[in-house]
Amino acid sequence: MGYNVVLPEQNKKYTAKPGAKLLQVLQHHHVDIAAPCGGKGTCQKCLVTVERLGTVLSCELVLNDELWQKLALSPDEPLVVHLPLNTQTILAEDHIIPQAELNPLACRGLAKLPAPGLSDQRPDDLRFEAETGCSVPLPLLNDLARLVAAGNPVIHFDFRTDTHEVLRFVPSAGSPLLGCAIDLGTTTLAAYLFDLATGEKLDQVSQLNPQKLFGADVISRIEYASVSTEQLLSLQSILIDALAQMIGALVDQAQVQTDSQEKRKLEDVQVVTLAGNTTMMHLVSGLIPTRIGVAPFTPVTLRGQIVTAASLGLKLAPSSLVVLLPSIAGYVGADITVGILACDLQHEIQPDPSKIASVQPGARPVQPIRSRVLLDIGTNGEIAIAGPKGLIACATAAGPAFEGATVSCGMPALPGAVDQAIYDGQTLAVSVIGEQMTGICGSGLVALVASLLDAGLVDETGRILDDDEISDDVPPALRALIGEVGPDKVIFVDKMTRIKKPEQTINKPAQQKKPAPAKVQDASHVYLSQKDIRELQNAKAAIAAGLQILLHESGISSDELNELDLAGGFGNYLNVEQAIRIGLIPEEIRGRVKTVGNTSGLGASLCLLDDRKRLESAEIAQQVGYLELSGNPRFSDLYIDAMIFPEKPE
Repeated sequence: MGYNVVLPEQNKKYTAKPGAKLLQVLQHHHVDIAAPCGGKGTCQKCLVTVERLGTVLSCELVLNDELWQKLALSPDEPLVVHLPLNTQTILAEDHIIPQAELNPLACRGLAKLPAPGLSDQRPDDLRFEAETGCSVPLPLLNDLARLVAAGNPVIHFDFRTDTHEVLRFVPSAGSPLLGCAIDLGTTTLAAYLFDLATGEKLDQVSQLNPQKLFGADVISRIEYASVSTEQLLSLQSILIDALAQMIGALVDQAQVQTDSQEKRKLEDVQVVTLAGNTTMMHLVSGLIPTRIGVAPFTPVTLRGQIVTAASLGLKLAPSSLVVLLPSIAGYVGADITVGILACDLQHEIQPDPSKIASVQPGARPVQPIRSRVLLDIGTNGEIAIAGPKGLIACATAAGPAFEGATVSCGMPALPGAVDQAIYDGQTLAVSVIGEQMTGICGSGLVALVASLLDAGLVDETGRILDDDEISDDVPPALRALIGEVGPDKVIFVDKMTRIKKPEQTINKPAQQKKPAPAKVQDASHVYLSQKDIRELQNAKAAIAAGLQILLHESGISSDELNELDLAGGFGNYLNVEQAIRIGLIPEEIRGRVKTVGNTSGLGASLCLLDDRKRLESAEIAQQVGYLELSGNPRFSDLYIDAMIFPEKPE
């Protein structure tokens, strides 16, 4: 016997096995519901409303006879479940315009075959190869035969520039030839469509990673994928389906007539480049990620690969290729490899045999032209440095606080999120993406805590002060922001002054639908709790400690660092001064911090447009020395020190 579950707003009905938890049923059917902790019950975010029962955590609700009896439901009656409202619309990043020579993996070719005759009885494929230098694979030989038999004087085709193998035959020289570069973020997927004949970027689209149903961080997803092959393939298929939808949406959006009046079609996407952290690269490939999650954090492979789209289940043309870009270590992925490429860090160094690298493996002795750091702030704070000892990288377990996942009212940078905060000496004001305030995103969390420190409501240990501990100079209106939600002391963000700001660019979602506000745990308030501040302290301390160790291993101090490049979607919206205020970025680097945007997306785009960049990325992955922090004796001490917020500047 099974139990029926109905989602009326989604017009869906599912049957569940006895003993299954409601969240497991929703995850199995890929229903969009937040579960950052992966169903452990610690994040308290998988709330649903069950008729006759009220609001409950779906990860704790067991479907059994006892529940049906408690709700006075007959065995045939369904459990009616209402999900929190959500949206897949996220802020766009339009400014990715890669500067690269055009030399893609797939190029257009032209052949003028001599007519066969008694004096030239060579088969079609040999005459074609002699004329073009390109071989024709078995599945395309009949296409070639038809073109020759039809008497076509000129044959147009697309071919691989690395193997000189024909990918497909096309009607004309102006037939569309497209490529797509994709950043596989743990939280967000971003895709960029290019015309491979001209190098023009046609459009971009981004959406939340649907794997968030199974956990906000990679550890939760590794644990889920490790249970069974079925669950691993489920994580792969939900991701591949999302990529197919995004690519399809991009092609639909780019329906501009070509010179030959041929419309762009999905089949015209001949190359897709993918960059993400090592776990995401495993999951998209269907590789078992289990050993990445436990010491010594060993991946199945770090190599770059070129595979057919069909081998991954990605429904493009039979000839379409997917380029899986190379990773560096278990927790430093292809996103950092191509990020280094995008920021040109590899060219900040030159050989110097007198220097000796102290990390393993692969770092080569170099003399830096300039010392630079690439810092990608996210669930895994990945850091790379070009310094006196070459290219070195490390990863810090920052956790998903910067993505809003472990924060009481946390959410991604979607409409409704508090994204900035300002303290002017008298009032605390916040800005919100869109109109209705519904939660707090990562940049808003940093800004709020920095402002609360300046306002004197939070001390350097991160503690929300009691009223009698607050300075007499603090106005009553600010004191009134402190209150309680249940047993927890909180600061009410929704009582702060609102900053009006210009209308923002909202990206086109892969599936067009009307955005709806996300719900938070306490629907009546948006607030910051003591636990939320601790989550931020843990996250920023991990990154700050990792950066200090990396600088030390490179033989330079913060003062000597020439530039810090802040990467990733989070870094795009981070207020650098406020990041310094909370100790996320060292004070000594002020004035030398540069926001570089989505370097993973940019690097994947460079590899798409110029295949030599793909080869260079493989060299970078081999060149970078990886520094493992988990066994570093200094990390714990630096981490504890970095938990404290810097004192308020005079």
